[in-house]
Amino acid sequence: MMTTTAAISGTHLIVSGCSISDMIDTFLEAHGLRRIVAISGGLASGDTEGELRISEILHETFTAFAKNQFAVQSGGTKWGVPRLATEAARDHGMKTIGVYPWRGRKHALPKLLDFAIEVGPFTARSGEKTPGQWGDEAVLFATLPDVMVVFGGGPGAMAEVALTMKRNGGANRKTVIVPVLETGGIADLLPRIASAIYVGSEELIRPVRTATQLISVISAIIA
Repeated sequence: MMTTTAAISGTHLIVSGCSISDMIDTFLEAHGLRRIVAISGGLASGDTEGELRISEILHETFTAFAKNQFAVQSGGTKWGVPRLATEAARDHGMKTIGVYPWRGRKHALPKLLDFAIEVGPFTARSGEKTPGQWGDEAVLFATLPDVMVVFGGGPGAMAEVALTMKRNGGANRKTVIVPVLETGGIADLLPRIASAIYVGSEELIRPVRTATQLISVISAIIA
């Protein structure tokens, strides 16, 4: 158990909660797994060419690994990169983890997820019909994986990447971020951003362009 404190009118609100780490560890152990590879990112609506390329890279990459080497984490929803990652993982017999906010419940893919993690709203107010925001899940999403692969992506992926970079500064277990270049968005910008602001960028930011390169990077990390 853990607690969170927040100052309110000179007092402290104590919010009890629990760490999800034990549940994740139990899930992985039950399936003979030790590692998690997260797929982050996003696509512009209607970008069928980009969707096809990402799907091909994912399928080629997952084909190279046995189904019991790692679980595949995604946003767990029915759009874009989360959907492509979840479907590709299931096609190759891999276990899937979805991390999404309460607000995203109706867009989730529960039938395709072996472990669905719904993150409750942080700032909901009484009477709100749709409490919480997209992005509530970002902290947890950034905490779990050993590898975070980024395709394209906008503000959501940028938040996940930034939180991963921040967490890496003090974490014993580092998460390697792998932007897939020429997919647009934050993935293409990340190497330049990281080199300017991120100590350790060469070690923890490893850009790739092809499935072959991605397979090589993941293999080295999960070995």
